[in-house]
Amino acid sequence: MKFLRGLFLVLSSLFAMACSADTEVDLARAEAYAMDGNFAPAWCIWEPLAEAGNVTAQYNLGWLYRNGNGVAANDERARQLWEQAAHSGHAEAQMALAMLYGQRGGSVEDQTQAIHWYREAAVQGIEDAMLVLLDYADRGDVAASAAVATLLLEARVGNLVTVTVDKANVRDRATTSGRVLATLPQGTRVLQLAITGDWRRVWVDEIEASGWMFHSLFE
Repeated sequence: MKFLRGLFLVLSSLFAMACSADTEVDLARAEAYAMDGNFAPAWCIWEPLAEAGNVTAQYNLGWLYRNGNGVAANDERARQLWEQAAHSGHAEAQMALAMLYGQRGGSVEDQTQAIHWYREAAVQGIEDAMLVLLDYADRGDVAASAAVATLLLEARVGNLVTVTVDKANVRDRATTSGRVLATLPQGTRVLQLAITGDWRRVWVDEIEASGWMFHSLFE
């Protein structure tokens, strides 16, 4: 009996590995179809995988419905798919869902959902999500400001970097013509939140605010 039980476990493990390998092959095929603009066969692969709970398929299928690629555009179907993947921890789906809510018309509920999912995406390292939250906060959005404050307090985002020049300006925009918010001495440590080209969005404890600094000012 012990031998049969052991054999069953081995066979089950091998079957699971084979299914997993097949799934990865199918996902790669579907992505190749979609990249070539062949959305119908991509849908045929992603749809059953999405129904089975595969988060990659749910995320990709959501974009087909969002953009109307090979199917009738359907934002509600895209939202359902992305929400499933987002609740399973898929960072890109969280970002896509936040963007969808943010563009839906601006109701209080939509805005609340957008900020929630931007925060979840930021926690997982999606820098654009943090930038959006900061932009909302800059415009006076209380919920976004609270989300940013929580992320900073919990040390869930950012990397500490050190100013290596004698004096470094923190500006309100990612340009040398931006207003100077603070001038920091060499050795000051700031929290780098996101990168846009040659500029870094940083949080400065000294002024309890975020701003932009040129990349060459750091270590």
